[in-house]
Amino acid sequence: MSKPVPYAALNIRIQHDTKKRLEAYAAAKGQSQGSIVEAALREYLDDSSQATLILRELGRLRRGVGRMERNLDVMDAGLAGFVQMWLAYNPPLPGGQKEAAQAMAAERFDQFITFIQHQIRQHKTFIAQVAEDNLLKNEDIRALLDMEGEGKA
Repeated sequence: MSKPVPYAALNIRIQHDTKKRLEAYAAAKGQSQGSIVEAALREYLDDSSQATLILRELGRLRRGVGRMERNLDVMDAGLAGFVQMWLAYNPPLPGGQKEAAQAMAAERFDQFITFIQHQIRQHKTFIAQVAEDNLLKNEDIRALLDMEGEGKA
């Protein structure tokens, strides 16, 4: 009585150029074609393989980029609305007041930059700050922020 072989037989069809590459690789490595195909299949089917881990990380990065795109869209719409409202409700200054206004604007801009630096150091985003200050009344925006916090977006 013969011993059972620990391997299962598998007949596959591959393209001629793939077969030639497999033969060349096996000859160069001094291994059988079957052992190379088996190792490749094992790696392909292994959930903890490098390729699987890389694909998972790429998926995580893709979701992060999607959240960043959404946040940029929100900021873009907010900035556009602000500029439109500001231009609609603030008439141009008369000639004599421009210099004083420009000096005050430079001072206020420096304060703004200092504020931004502070926010960056504390890792606070504008959208999170607005939500934290309870200025958001729009339920759609609150839902988006909740989804982001739960990692769903």
